[in-house]
This record gives sequence, structure tokens and C-alpha cells, in this order.
Amino acid sequence: FQLWVETLEIYLELYGHLRLPQKPIFYVPSHAPWPEAMWTKSLTAKVRDFRKRRAVLPTEQVEALTRIGFIFHVAESDWDERNYPAFQQYKRIYGDLDVPARFTVKTTRLWPAPMRGIRLGSITSGLRRDQEGLDPSKVAQLNALGMIWSVSEHTFMSLILPSMQMFHAEEGTLKMKHGFTVPRTIYYPDSCWDFPLGKTLCNMRCGNTFQTQVKQRWGEMTRMGFEYPTATAASTFSAM
Repeated sequence: FQLWVETLEIYLELYGHLRLPQKPIFYVPSHAPWPEAMWTKSLTAKVRDFRKRRAVLPTEQVEALTRIGFIFHVAESDWDERNYPAFQQYKRIYGDLDVPARFTVKTTRLWPAPMRGIRLGSITSGLRRDQEGLDPSKVAQLNALGMIWSVSEHTFMSLILPSMQMFHAEEGTLKMKHGFTVPRTIYYPDSCWDFPLGKTLCNMRCGNTFQTQVKQRWGEMTRMGFEYPTATAASTFSAM
């Protein structure tokens, strides 16, 4: 055990952390300063073993590993040290948490080194899927930053509905060309500028997108003249 601790201490001294990669597997190099008895052994596998057996390790071993900063619970450590700070930084830079699904933290001066490479878009998608099972403290932290739990709801309320309401206020109808985009005028919120409203409404009518949002606001939708291709579809919504 002590040789493993010494090996971890050398890794910490050389790399500045004990976040050993799962891939590629880290094998102890066959040269100094690594202990000769540990050469070619998989440090990655041993780290995984320590974590897996955390509950049955002798107390003195747990304390020894803890003293050198060994990370037993990777998810919690990542959340406190990397993921949540990355959400905070994203909010500082972009002003919201509307994180694109494929967003990865870039190597720029805007992002501290420990955050670079984090697939924040993928993490955001996972948090949305698992919202009901998340620790309430995490939910509270994210809500304080303005977490967008439903992309559809956010898009409807921040882009679609305001654009529809303004167009209707000006034109008295929702009839528009398929290619209509929100103009850059003071009459529309600047956050809606260039939004493809014509195409979006066409998809809503014929492709049944944003059904939940339309159902929940059916009274306002019908006031503006929104309708589906068939009377049957409309009556289904009006009855809800």
C-alpha cells in the first residue's frame, strides 16, 4: 500500500493533480523518480480499485489517501471544482445558461485552465434529463444561475411567443411568408431579431412542434389567430 501512496505522490508532484485519465491508461514509467517495484504497473487501475473499495478500506489507508488529496468521489469533486465553476464562467461570458448541446470549453484566456476541454453542452443535456434525480442543492445552485431546464419552453417563451405577439400587434394577423424573419427594428425585442418566425410557425402548424407550449397557452394563441390545418386539431387543443 505504501508504495502505491508514494507513486501517487510522485504523480501529484509531476502533474499537479490526482485526476488520472481513464483513457489512455497510465502505466508507471520505468525510470526514476518512480519506485522500481512499481514500474509498468497500471496506476489507473489501482486508483479505480481504491475508489471501488472505499467502503472496506482500513481507516488508516483512507486517511493516508485523503491526506495526499486522493479523489474518492469523482462526480462530486468534478462538480465542485470544474463543472459548477464552468457554468458560472459561461454565465459571466454569455449572460445566460443557454448552452448549445455541442459546446466544449475552448482553450482561451476567458476560461481558466482546469475548465478547458469540458464538454459543458453534454453535461447540460445530462442534467436536464436527470433533473428529478439531482441533489436539491445542485438544482438550487443551477436555478440561481438561471438554468434552462426545458429548451423548448425557453425557446417558445423567449423567442416564438414575443415575436408572434408583436407581429400580430402590427399586422392584426399571423399570416406571413414562410421565409419571414423578425426584422431588426425597435418594435421587436433585440433578442428576437433575425428569428425565422415564418418557418417556425409553419412547422408548428404542420409538424406539431411545441405542442405542449401551444396547449398551455391556447387561449392566447387563438386570440392571435393561430390555427392548425384541421378543425379537429384545433378543437382538441381548445378542449384542454
